[in-house]
Amino acid sequence: MESDYLVALSYSCNSEGRLLALSWCAYHIINKTTNEESSLFIHPSGEEIEDLFSSSNLTDTTGLTLHDMESSQDLPSAMQCLNKVLYENIILHNANFTLLTYNDNLLCQILPDECIRLGLKLAPHFHKYFDICTEFEKKYSKSGLTLCDMLHFLGMIEIPERIVAQQECKTMIRLISRLLKDGHVFVNPKDMNSEKIKPKQVVQKPIKKQACILENPVPSRVVMLKGPKNNMESYEIEEFFYGLHVEKVVNVIDPYGEKSEIFLVKFTTEEDTLEALLYDKRYLKKRLITVEETNEEFFQYALQNNYYKYQGDKFFVLKTKENSLQGFVPKLSYYFAENYYFIIEDRIELGNISAVRVDEQELLNHLKVGSNTPQVYLTTEQISRAVKIRGFLQNSKKSDVADFLKDFEIFGYNVFIRKGGKEKVGVEVVVILTTPDERERVCRTLSNRLFKNRLIEIYPYT
Repeated sequence: MESDYLVALSYSCNSEGRLLALSWCAYHIINKTTNEESSLFIHPSGEEIEDLFSSSNLTDTTGLTLHDMESSQDLPSAMQCLNKVLYENIILHNANFTLLTYNDNLLCQILPDECIRLGLKLAPHFHKYFDICTEFEKKYSKSGLTLCDMLHFLGMIEIPERIVAQQECKTMIRLISRLLKDGHVFVNPKDMNSEKIKPKQVVQKPIKKQACILENPVPSRVVMLKGPKNNMESYEIEEFFYGLHVEKVVNVIDPYGEKSEIFLVKFTTEEDTLEALLYDKRYLKKRLITVEETNEEFFQYALQNNYYKYQGDKFFVLKTKENSLQGFVPKLSYYFAENYYFIIEDRIELGNISAVRVDEQELLNHLKVGSNTPQVYLTTEQISRAVKIRGFLQNSKKSDVADFLKDFEIFGYNVFIRKGGKEKVGVEVVVILTTPDERERVCRTLSNRLFKNRLIEIYPYT
């Protein structure tokens, strides 16, 4: 017996074959134990939930209610959740499993059709499965029976559940237990790709064709993740893409050699890359993750950048549409928003080069991620020469701050006004000066000064 677990998997769909719910429960063959039955409610793509209930007797046939579907999620999220449960509860414990279904429709037609709509790829464990009808016939030589008929044949009573998928799942677990007790051995699972399996055809309503991600193939096998904590390990990123084949994960460092909250992930196939883009706007350890397409060059840049160690050298940032600097070798290279950013030593004379020099903050803003980070992203080196200023009004402009600091050198006009500060009518301003000494001079000479009848306080940025 090859499998340690049999995982009963049942489903509910509407009359047009759209998947609405999945229920599953795992049975440990050796220990003869089960875990708790679990269910996920699924919002079909291109459909309104209210329309599903208004146009058919859905509750009568499936037991599902509008209240159940209020907690529904899209199919990619549901599949990720199911795969994660199987991974954490079975695979991580060095065990294996095979799915068990009632008839062939779920794995041979319903689920594959939904995945084709969305450009998803089923994980390998969905390709092999046992059918409870086939296994029952092998043991008891009875065919064409419903789950209820199987129970009655074995002298077992039916235990009703409100939701049909949950009842079918629990019934299959009871039948598994009885089959094993009677000496049945689950061997030779079916293959969903086999031509011998002919599932019953389900008439499907034509839906409006959406912009499918498969119609816009990415130019590489690399995606960019924004949002994970910068200390996250590669295996945690791989687990986020469970079911896809990851070749390598690279953390992007900033110009000061510090880890950012951006990771580049390279997959073994373009098909996996396309599916990875569907993981956009999901959560990893309570942090919202965005997944974007990027190019192979950025991945190679990130690999090379990881050898860089910041030594306190001054540098400047060049921005260009070209992927090289005509003979100059940059210290670091990046690719954001269809532009290349190159870090060059401050002492190098570039001559007539086509790249444009930009403030380092433009690059750092690309390395800033989502709502999990402060409104102003500063590196350790920038913090050493930055100040916080309180007392300006909500409608204050950068020019007002520059006027207040007119006797001091602001680095590249780096003035950031953060709305909604601790004061009800004021804001917090962050200013980056040219040197740490300049910061000390500002704090020493301008703190607690009046400016336009407002008391201005200045503190070192920490």
